[in-house]
Amino acid sequence: MKKFLTIFAVASGLLCCGTLQAEAMENGNRPFYGFFLSNAGDFTNAKAGSYGFARQTFDAPGLNELIHPITGNIGVYAATAIDGVYYAAPYLFESSMSMPVPQPMFSYNIYTGLVTTLGDWSDKTTDLKPSDMTYDRKNDRLLAICYGSTQGAGIYEVNRETGAMKLLRKVDQGGVIAADAFGRVFSINHQGQLSQIDMTKDNTSHVIYQLPFAYLSSNQSLEFDLTSNKLYWASNTLENPNADNAASTWLVEISLPTIAPTADYTADLKGYDFEILGEIGRNARFQGMFIPYATGGFDAPGFATDTKSESSADGTYVTLS
Repeated sequence: MKKFLTIFAVASGLLCCGTLQAEAMENGNRPFYGFFLSNAGDFTNAKAGSYGFARQTFDAPGLNELIHPITGNIGVYAATAIDGVYYAAPYLFESSMSMPVPQPMFSYNIYTGLVTTLGDWSDKTTDLKPSDMTYDRKNDRLLAICYGSTQGAGIYEVNRETGAMKLLRKVDQGGVIAADAFGRVFSINHQGQLSQIDMTKDNTSHVIYQLPFAYLSSNQSLEFDLTSNKLYWASNTLENPNADNAASTWLVEISLPTIAPTADYTADLKGYDFEILGEIGRNARFQGMFIPYATGGFDAPGFATDTKSESSADGTYVTLS
């Protein structure tokens, strides 16, 4: 009897928490995460000059809470997360008189705080640098779009156990990268063109939507919200509708047409649109965007983010909140 009551309480509690989570998501106050290399807008809980992984919400993207500071002249070129576990490609920057030195890939769990050193993402014999990373959930692979390599710019697969990167496809454009729930890969280039990349052939992509942004400036990130299938861009460009000359990083929501999971996007489809939701930071280099999601959409129960359990004195039941 004890076992039955315990399981029933847990199941009921999770369903309740999940429903509340879904309601919160619809209200727009759900979180997203990322890595700030700098942020002149400061953080809500840290002194000026701090940097590292942060949490913010869609309805207040500029209220950044620092959750894991980084120190010691360590920066991050790019990062992405799998279910709350970040994978980041760091470097050591000692002075303006020397080039940044690649450091071993590390993982960071935003829920437990655990940091694990993996292995070298660069053998340090080339000037290879990732400019953005994403997780292709359908094909269960970490992808990085890189530049500067003697092999040429390309999309690399990152080994999540060792940190090593393997070239998958050369690309003729791109600065940021994102994969949707169906394994389709996208990028936005220097001219503000959103393209779908053919992952079966080198240097094959097609422009599907022209955004009114151009000239990517500092670090930035592109990521899908797998709940809504909308695309979000932490955008920092010299030309944009706000005409700020890259002074701010903006959260841009990009809507795509609804098509079959096996189809490809084309430029003649109707339904592309964008909206600037707000400022993420000023003079902010923000990358590694991660958006927690609910597989079944906004009506599906989400995951419980903070649970507490208390057993009764005689051990016949447990209260879960």
